[in-house]
Amino acid sequence: MAKVLLVDTNASASPLYRSLCNAGHEVYVAGGNPNDFLAKCGKNYVNLDYSDTHALSELITKLEIDYLVPGCNDLSYQVCAILNSDGRFPGIETLENNEILNNKENFRSFAREQGLPVPRVYSTDDLKKIEFPVIVKPVDSFSGRGITIIQEDNRHLLDTAITEARKQSRSGGYLIEEYVSGQLHSHSAFIANGSIVADMIVEEHCTANLFAVDTSRVLTNFPAHVLHILRSATQKMAKTLQLKDGLVHIQFIRKDDSVWLIEPTRRCPGDLYSRLIEMATDLNYADNYVRPFLGQPYRFTSDASVKRLVMRHTITDPEGGHFWALHFNEAVEVSEYVALCISGDPIKPAPSGRVGILFASAPDDQAFEKLYKNAINRNLYKLD
Repeated sequence: MAKVLLVDTNASASPLYRSLCNAGHEVYVAGGNPNDFLAKCGKNYVNLDYSDTHALSELITKLEIDYLVPGCNDLSYQVCAILNSDGRFPGIETLENNEILNNKENFRSFAREQGLPVPRVYSTDDLKKIEFPVIVKPVDSFSGRGITIIQEDNRHLLDTAITEARKQSRSGGYLIEEYVSGQLHSHSAFIANGSIVADMIVEEHCTANLFAVDTSRVLTNFPAHVLHILRSATQKMAKTLQLKDGLVHIQFIRKDDSVWLIEPTRRCPGDLYSRLIEMATDLNYADNYVRPFLGQPYRFTSDASVKRLVMRHTITDPEGGHFWALHFNEAVEVSEYVALCISGDPIKPAPSGRVGILFASAPDDQAFEKLYKNAINRNLYKLD
């Protein structure tokens, strides 16, 4: 078949890798950490820091790569967009659109122009007009790095937050916006010709770190009128920007009938989000994520309306330390567990360090609610 380069070696990209291999392609993976999952088990691993776009371009030429597939992080998609400036690889968004969607300041500006629901942004000229609380964040970071909530009018705290946001930003940019409260969710939609052909809603919680998702579940009873708002916003964005066919994944906050779009991306979400969708529904998420990058139409085996009671929980330690064992406080029906460290390994404080990713299920709604609540309250287990 074809030669495919997957630009990611993290465990979260393993479903993408398997999908490509199962289709019969000759799959190469590139990444700078030889201890990553796909670096150790991938048949054709290339030890390369893919942030070096020149080196990655040379690799593509040397291997005569036919298709380029971004992985599960923003940098992977960005370098793929840079290398695809001539449009030779299908499915990869233009660099201009990628800068609009992946830069928080650019996206807020675009959203306001289009009438899409986003939090209010304060410019440096508006500091005297700020209504607290506000949230200060880098324009292009990930996993909650460099984000601070300022509850009251305190210029010293605000300046400190801005300094931290700049430090965590690759470009040195930051954003000050109103802090909106509500439940965090994600809307994952596959689009074709600017229209949604399949989508799902996932409820998300941040238990170990205030700004990094670690617990989630698929919702099949989401209010139809709120879902309509999200679908309309996604399709307006897709048609205005003329987005290529593929995944559009948006984190949003909901409070009653109001929603605020927080962060869109075109890459596959991390921490094995794809496995959550596939285990909770009959939708083959990973396969349909990679298909547009191969120039192929979607091939859905089913849809996301099938409901199975499965939750995803990334096991972390807020304080960090050394991992010895995982002790469950109650009997847990483990559907799948992906170990990310072994006994004796050092663990960085959440969200930088991860012990493993747990997929757990329950036989009925009542048992599942109890399981999910214990995970959210961090009563499900303890770490030694």
